[in-house]
Parts: sequence; structure tokens; C-alpha cells
Amino acid sequence: MPMPKLLLSFAILAELMLTCVSTSAQGFGAESEFDCGTIAPNGSGAMVYEDYGRGFRFEFPGDWKGSSTGLEGSGPTAQILVNPMLAGSDPKFYVTESAKPTGSETVNGLTWTALTWEQGGRGYYTYSRGVAIEFFAPAFGKNKAVDPAALAVLQQVLSTFTFFDDPYRLDRQLAALQSGQKFGDLTITRIVPGAGGFEHPLATVEFAGQLTLTGDMVLPSPTMLDGWGPYRLYPDDQTRRSIPHLKCPIENLGSVTENPFAVGFMNQEFTNQQFAQVPSISGNHAWYEAETTIVVDKVAQNFSPLGETSPGILANLVKVISKKKGP
Repeated sequence: MPMPKLLLSFAILAELMLTCVSTSAQGFGAESEFDCGTIAPNGSGAMVYEDYGRGFRFEFPGDWKGSSTGLEGSGPTAQILVNPMLAGSDPKFYVTESAKPTGSETVNGLTWTALTWEQGGRGYYTYSRGVAIEFFAPAFGKNKAVDPAALAVLQQVLSTFTFFDDPYRLDRQLAALQSGQKFGDLTITRIVPGAGGFEHPLATVEFAGQLTLTGDMVLPSPTMLDGWGPYRLYPDDQTRRSIPHLKCPIENLGSVTENPFAVGFMNQEFTNQQFAQVPSISGNHAWYEAETTIVVDKVAQNFSPLGETSPGILANLVKVISKKKGP
């Protein structure tokens, strides 16, 4: 079941904005790998950020930390956010961020739009080869000033940035999928291409077959979401490996083996009955959690333009094998 256009656009925008807010406030944790990418020293004193899922790389100073969402220097205000997106046409998503174009710069054959924000931030944006990417250095303090170290690193990033021809790019892998192709116990029955950007997934892939899943079944309390939320299953390590995922050259990829994602249920009423916990807008249920093993079918995956080698799935709950309610 493809995600509705409006809901998808809000979800993508919310993720981009949440990245900007949370990371600029809290900083970044250093990562050596992310969804389908690596951050590693190049042997010459710099670090190389390489994203196979979207086909680009750049360098930044060796004394800075890097993660999938951004870069951080030694000072608390030396930060740069990294926001890439796959799209069939230029999404120009900076227009939703109160950013103002102030000119353009051409570096190594790529034309970058220079941006300033009302809050004082500075950044650059480009779109090429089906990938949009924005680098954003937030401003801090009463003067709304960007850390000079961040501005210097922005220039290093731009001077070393390149797109590369990558067979692991998510959009290319999705375009190569075929009906009848098997992923473990599942078989692809339909592939619905999407344009990416804000309003569309890159593709929705539907499967025949059943999966046995083990994990924590959760129904958030209404106070967590300003209203009731649907059931979600958060799979354990072994179950995560059974979920369909695309190829990546990184062994033991964290997005497949470690990163949390949710299994949503298209037959929520039946799910409510099986777990004897009915959501209520009036808020008459508390947080519900149970260790459970279930069987699902009619599996579907929405691949986001923000890039996910192994996104969560939507499925129909067939039966509950076991459940043990948590505290």
C-alpha cells in the first residue's frame, strides 16, 4: 500500500527538519558506517564520507567527527548538517526551510546555490544526477553567527565533493528489481515506481509469501502522540536480517543488523483483537508492550527518497504464535 502523497511529503519534510533541530542542538555521534556508507580516514590526515546508497563522496578534516546526518568540530558550535535526497527532478527543498539563495558558486564543475537562513545559518545546495544535497552550518548565540571553523570546512567539503557512478545507488537497484524475484521466503509480485522528492517514494515493492517475526509489539499511549497510534512491531536482530533489503558493499551493514525499524499492520482492527488492547482517542489505554512472535503476509515496503537500504514494512497480521506482556 503506497503511502499517501501528502503524508509522505510531511514525513520527509519532518525528517529533514527534525535532523536540523535535534542535531544542531545536541551535536553528532561519530560513526564509521551508516545506512549504506562509510566514514573513514584517507591516509593523508582527512576523513572521507562516502555514500554508496546515493552515490557521492567528500572529505572533511581528520579532527572533526562525522555521522550520517552531519559533521562536528571540537567546539560546540562547529557543526554542519548533511541533507541528501534522491529525486527524479530538482526538489529545491531549501525553499521550505526559510532559506534565501544569495548567489551561486561553481566548484569542480558543480554549481552550488549559496544559502542563508533567517536565523543566521549558511549553507550550499546542489542537484545533479538525480541527487539533491544540502550542507547547512547553523548559527548560534545572540549574534546569530556561524562558527568560522564550520565555514572553512564547508569550503573543504565543496572542493572535494564528487558524484560517482555507483551500482549500489538505491534508485538504480530499485529500477533493476523484477516481478518474481525472490528475497528469502518472499517473492516480488508488484513494483510501483515513484519519482522521489517530497511527494513520492522511490518505489513501493509488494511481496507474496509469509514471514515469521519476533520482537516487541508496542502500542504507544495517547499522551506520546497527542492521540492514539497504531500497533508497531520492533523486530529483534535475527528478524531484522529476514526483512527484504537491497545490496550494499558494506559487510554486516548496521541498517540491516542493528538499526531499529518498525513493522506496521494494515489490518489494525484484527491486530487490536489479537492483543486485546483497543486504541482509544479518549486515551483510556496506557503504554502497551509485549514480546511476541507473529506470522505476517502481504508484505510491502516503501523506499524513501531519503535513502534506506532496509526500510520498515507494512504487512497483514495472520496469526500470533506467542506473546508475553511486558511490565
